[in-house]
Amino acid sequence: AGTGIMVELGNGKRFFFDFGSGCMRNIIAMAVPLQTVNDIFFTHLHVDHYADLPYLYAFAPWMGRWKPLRVHGPSGRAPKDGIKTMIEGMKMMTQWHTDSFNASPMGDGYEVEVNEFDFRDDNGVCYDKDGVVIRHWRRSHT
Repeated sequence: AGTGIMVELGNGKRFFFDFGSGCMRNIIAMAVPLQTVNDIFFTHLHVDHYADLPYLYAFAPWMGRWKPLRVHGPSGRAPKDGIKTMIEGMKMMTQWHTDSFNASPMGDGYEVEVNEFDFRDDNGVCYDKDGVVIRHWRRSHT
C-alpha cells in the first residue's frame, strides 16, 4: 500500500496524513464511515501519497458525506505545482463521473475546501482548531 496514516483522537476526531494507494481498502476494512473521512494532510504531491484521493472524492458523497472534503497541502515553487492545482486536476479527471451521478442528492459532497500552505514556511501552522495544532516543515525528498 502507498503512504497513509490515520490518527484518531480520544474525542473521535480523525486526521489523515497522505492518502496513497490502498488507503481506501484499509479504511473500509477498519469500518471507518467514509462520510467521516476529512481533514486529509498531504506531506507532498508525489502520486504515491494521494493516489486514493480521487476514489474518496468520487464515492464518499454516495456514502453520506454531503459536506465539502477538506484537504491541506503544500504550495509548490510555482502555482502549478501546489495542492490547489492538483485538486483542480483531480476534479477535471473525475468530472464525467460526478456529472453523471448528479441526480442523486450529494449536497456539497463534490466540493473541496483546500488549505494550501507555503511549503517554505518552516514550523508553519497548517491546522489550529479545537486545541489541535498541526505544523509543517520542509524536508528534502525527490
